[in-house]
Amino acid sequence: MKLIRNLLYNKKTSLLVFTLITLTSFFSIIYVNSKESLPEREAFKNSPIHNTKYLGTNIVEAHPVILTNDKIIVESWRNSPDAKHEIKLAHISDFSEKGYENRKYSETPLNHHSLATAIVVNEALCIFAENEETERTSIDRASLKDGNWDNIQTVYENENKIFNVSITKDDEGYVILKEVSNIGVPFTMVFGKISNIMDQWTFNDKTVYGVDKYTGGPSLLYSEGWYYLFYLERFADGYATRIARSRDLMEFEESRQLFLDFDNSVVGMPGHPDIVEQNASDPEMIEENGKSVLFYTRGNQRYGGSLSLAYSDLPLEKFVLSFWEKD
Repeated sequence: MKLIRNLLYNKKTSLLVFTLITLTSFFSIIYVNSKESLPEREAFKNSPIHNTKYLGTNIVEAHPVILTNDKIIVESWRNSPDAKHEIKLAHISDFSEKGYENRKYSETPLNHHSLATAIVVNEALCIFAENEETERTSIDRASLKDGNWDNIQTVYENENKIFNVSITKDDEGYVILKEVSNIGVPFTMVFGKISNIMDQWTFNDKTVYGVDKYTGGPSLLYSEGWYYLFYLERFADGYATRIARSRDLMEFEESRQLFLDFDNSVVGMPGHPDIVEQNASDPEMIEENGKSVLFYTRGNQRYGGSLSLAYSDLPLEKFVLSFWEKD
């Protein structure tokens, strides 16, 4: 007690003790509040997407496209025994489990790149991805037309790291998205528009989403005057994908139904037999034979996952609209 008394009567020591107590209390409050503020999945309607097929590869993102009559999956390989930071093209007969099992790889159009998005424009496949050699502060484009690749072009550079990108076509041109950590709560979506697919990317810091909460793994889709944003949200027991829509990329309306959900009774992912599933993220969609086909990742945010495949019997436009018809 005498030692404590002497310490408290020493002005410098008492100031240090007071500061430490204050900081400890402050960070304790932040920790408790952050834990308490995380939503529960039970507060939302269940995702209508079931009967998921695990495809057995630890690819984080896979973007299905149709180039003329060629069905392609643009795969982003990050960290695996087979490839690291490569964008590969897998050619398949159809967007099914069997089709993927019999896939054939051709080009690797982008090395040292990750988290690609893709779009077909005027019979050309355009791929956009973050450049790992610039520590993901720039976005590059690779274009394939008539069997020939154009030279890789840098379409965007900045000082801050980019964590994901997406692109969709609207009635006036193209809407682009970057996921960043330097605005709001990491991570935040920032939107922009370009008129021509070959244009340099520019963003508008006033058109953002997720400044007040964790959002990640985005995908964009434009349909009938609506911009649909698919994004990952953190819940108390993991990460599930939600869907929001907007007319102007400023005011967003969130569905109360989860878009993709995880199953934490599932254990084991490619290369990680002990992983418990706590994540359903990075959806990319395409319509085939009047049905919606979804490729996405299930697994664990930190260690890995499995590329997965799911379907809806509805065409893409009706499928995304259905998340509000049931509200």
